[in-house]
Amino acid sequence: MKPLKGILFFVGLVIIFLFAGLVIYFQKNGKGLLEEALQVALKRNVHISGGVFYQPPLGVKATKIDIENLMHVPSVTVQFNPEVFLSPSHLKIASVVFSKPLAVVERFDKMEINQPEEQAAAPVIETALQVSDTALVLSEVKLPEGEKVAVVSAHRKRILSVNIDRFVVKDGQLYFTQHSADREISFKVEDIRLEARDIIFPSESAQTKFDFEGKLVKQNLPFSGNKLKGHGWFNMAARDMEGQLKVTGEDESVGLSADVISQNNDMTVKGNVNLNNLLKAENISPPSTNPSALDSFSSAISSMGFQIGGTFMFKTKMEDFQLSNISFSGNVIKLEEPGSPVPSP
Repeated sequence: MKPLKGILFFVGLVIIFLFAGLVIYFQKNGKGLLEEALQVALKRNVHISGGVFYQPPLGVKATKIDIENLMHVPSVTVQFNPEVFLSPSHLKIASVVFSKPLAVVERFDKMEINQPEEQAAAPVIETALQVSDTALVLSEVKLPEGEKVAVVSAHRKRILSVNIDRFVVKDGQLYFTQHSADREISFKVEDIRLEARDIIFPSESAQTKFDFEGKLVKQNLPFSGNKLKGHGWFNMAARDMEGQLKVTGEDESVGLSADVISQNNDMTVKGNVNLNNLLKAENISPPSTNPSALDSFSSAISSMGFQIGGTFMFKTKMEDFQLSNISFSGNVIKLEEPGSPVPSP
């Protein structure tokens, strides 16, 4: 009996020392590993201003992460593969989870307007985002140049590649704005849930599968509140992609669907629109108390048994997505039985 107790006591000590060693290792090196991995993957400066905590079994949780001129993430949880101890220069990560990230994407029509000139002022490390109902202001918090140089040089010399088995976004928000000389296109996607699998940095010729969904939000947009869903795969090294997107209402009726195909960075988007489904009263959030002329027209046409639809197509670049030069063709189809359900495209 005594030998058994001795063995159990020894095993218990080993477990305690192992756990203590993991806590000390990740408390000491977790922030650096996470900053390095994100910088290699995103090719942007990353700054963690919050705390970094050990997350069993082989991970860390960090708070207040700012990705230069792109995103603020309140919380990131990373689980490393055991190889992190054997080959730290080729980092293998089991999972990365971004909780409630807020991202800002701006695009400029280079042929029509001038983009803001890049300032050669103090380096930008931390990005502060201020959001209101009508506008989003991207303000830059600048840190001393010496601190940026120290961050970049200290981290990027060690990690040569990053492999992520599973990347997850929970409750994300995206603000997209495209500026041109005669108009501005902007919208917000909230409640974003995304999962991507098998991501390799620097990019190698491999297919990364993805699934995502979110909610479209824009003031005065008739179908604001509809769901945006998509799935497919992309190959960042070859700049190839195949995906399917759709916008659905609360009743899951499809108002818009599109196929996205990219070959060697040349992307083509082709799709169908069903205005009857997009402008259904139950699919508009919040319900409009003062219906627009488009709403009234759509309701009148639908009540007479007509379907309003069309197709659209535009070309862009996978690395520089632009909503421009969209060609649209529409039609009105009489259904067999007035008032019958409108088929989805």
